[in-house]
Amino acid sequence: MSLFGLPDLLAVSKAATVVLGEMFVPNILAAGLLMAARYVVAVTSVAAIIYITGSIPCMLASDVKFRLRDPFFIWYERTFLSILISGIIGLIVF
Repeated sequence: MSLFGLPDLLAVSKAATVVLGEMFVPNILAAGLLMAARYVVAVTSVAAIIYITGSIPCMLASDVKFRLRDPFFIWYERTFLSILISGIIGLIVF
């Protein structure tokens, strides 16, 4: 994200790592950041909430065998893509 010039990159990355454990703490961490950085944190938080509340119960309810690391790998991919896409959109809009 440093290629795009996103402000407060360290704070955004800290908030993105916290989002797996708690869904509201990243938004509290981003309270004093610039608007583009707050937008990226908010989109990443919402993407994680949608993933955890939608995908995990479906995986557990199905008979498909998966390893424990698979949901974490999917979460990592979704977080990376949501930061990338929302970072670009945040810099264009804000």
